[in-house]
Amino acid sequence: MGLGFLLLRLAFRSVVVPLTAAIMNLVAAAAGQERPQARTRTVLRPR
Repeated sequence: MGLGFLLLRLAFRSVVVPLTAAIMNLVAAAAGQERPQARTRTVLRPR
């Protein structure tokens, strides 16, 4: 994250663009982490 921030900072000469990119990368990495959940099966019973 540090090198990418530095390169974007030099390329765009702004803090907003690399900071936004770093935050979006962290959000994407967090979203990619699959959290295990208890899977329940729903059984449909005829009435």
